[in-house]
Amino acid sequence: MRCRGGWQEVTALGRGRQAAAAAVLVAVTLLSGCGGSGTGGEPGGGSAAATARPSMKDGVQVFTLEGTTELTFSPRTLLAAPGRIRIDFSVPAGSAPHNAVLLDIAGARSPIISAGQSGSFAFEVRQPGEYRLVCTIHPNMLGTLAVG
Repeated sequence: MRCRGGWQEVTALGRGRQAAAAAVLVAVTLLSGCGGSGTGGEPGGGSAAATARPSMKDGVQVFTLEGTTELTFSPRTLLAAPGRIRIDFSVPAGSAPHNAVLLDIAGARSPIISAGQSGSFAFEVRQPGEYRLVCTIHPNMLGTLAVG
């Protein structure tokens, strides 16, 4: 009897360790999905940055935008002032093709960009407001151009 009780105690301890190991494995798996090979929020970093402000080149606001492998835009929100805007759009190797279309601004769209490729498009915005950004291939892939 005593040996059997000892065996049950060891089994219970083993099950507890298995549960703890499983919990650690789940936590590591979930957390690793938030990162990537680069710094979070940077293109290729595995997570979409929240917002970005443009650099200026010859009086044009210039944004770098990526269509990610996770079917998101990085950054998700572009903060601009009224005026001329250029978006340099890229799609990393290993990703599905994407495009970037500002639905409420005529002509503000990229062509479809394949994995490992990039392109640019320029336009002018005179009215402050929030403009919807979408990949028309992946309609749940959304972003915003906020002009203030």
